[in-house]
Amino acid sequence: MSLVDDYWVRVGHFLERLNLRRTALREPVGDQQLAEVERELGVAFPDELRSWWSIEDVLANYWLPPEFFAPLSFRDALETREIWLTVSAQEDGELGSASSFGPELFPVGMNPEGDGLIVSLGPGDDYGMIFRWQHERAERGQPLWRGIGHMLADIAQAMDEGSPVLRWHADRGGEDGTRVLEVDSEGQMEWVLTGEQSHPHY
Repeated sequence: MSLVDDYWVRVGHFLERLNLRRTALREPVGDQQLAEVERELGVAFPDELRSWWSIEDVLANYWLPPEFFAPLSFRDALETREIWLTVSAQEDGELGSASSFGPELFPVGMNPEGDGLIVSLGPGDDYGMIFRWQHERAERGQPLWRGIGHMLADIAQAMDEGSPVLRWHADRGGEDGTRVLEVDSEGQMEWVLTGEQSHPHY
């Protein structure tokens, strides 16, 4: 079992205690399909990302910070990537500028407003890092986490200890800030900006 699996067990147990519906499960994917897509797209998935997509009981509802993002299935991630690449290509043609969403980016989560969590698969220091894709501004800011394992470890610690998530991001000037998890008497979750009140995003 990988560290990604271990972290998910901790997070999953916390979510189960909130009595979240177990019907919304993300479909897992096997190594063969991942390898086929890697060859087709000319990318290499980080080991942590491969482990993440292979887990069978990941809840597909909105529980990922910064606000509420839902993990994408591999099929939905591929479809979303194609849509964003098509839109970016159209905008490049109209505006005559280079797109900030390229084939080296791969979505792993989505929120109700259409923003995404994306993993960088390009060469360089950004490889494997997770960013927030701002769909209206068509840009990404500072990385949220160093990778999938870092993301799950951050969330698990926040759930176990009540500590803020995204400290690493905030230390690098990230605009999302740090957030703490609050759960009301009915088991509803909210990632609240530290030092101020915010409203849930569903």
